[in-house]
Amino acid sequence: MNFKRVEEQERRPVEHQIPPFNGYGTPEDSLGSVFSLQPKPPKKDMTKIFTNDQYVMRFEARMISQNKDEHNRKFIISFFCGDDTIQVYQNTDKNSGVWGGKFLERKKHDHPTENRYLVDTDFQIGAIVPLSVYRFQLLKADDFTLNYMRERPQKFPEVNIDNALNEVKALARNHKSYDDFLVWLLKSIY
Repeated sequence: MNFKRVEEQERRPVEHQIPPFNGYGTPEDSLGSVFSLQPKPPKKDMTKIFTNDQYVMRFEARMISQNKDEHNRKFIISFFCGDDTIQVYQNTDKNSGVWGGKFLERKKHDHPTENRYLVDTDFQIGAIVPLSVYRFQLLKADDFTLNYMRERPQKFPEVNIDNALNEVKALARNHKSYDDFLVWLLKSIY
């Protein structure tokens, strides 16, 4: 019989190609429908949600754009620590001709260079944060956010006063004298 011939044939593994993300839902939702005929919602980190859901970091930001008029637009970026989602509101002046309110919906945003989502440590004052097709520079943080960052110096070393003083000392070592350093510092500030 021909049974031996079928068994002798070499069996090649089937390669499944993952289709590109179509833009609906989240990438995790789309992968669920690729790997299963009856997709299940992606697992959430419930420990993180329960321990960090009450923390919302808020920053004042400005848009970075080729158009100089957009540099004056002010935004409030809210980072929700429980699920790493980000929401952006636009502040406007009266009679400015620009509508205020919700600018970007609350969702997770991809990191521009690494294969991950943006997390709370990506948000530092002065940092440039890409969200969708826009880029924002973080200018200020509210008091709650500053206290949140100060209470976690292992995650946010930039707000630790000892680290800041060590950086100033390292800059001062490059100058001949204390007076020379102060003159350089004042020139760089003003």
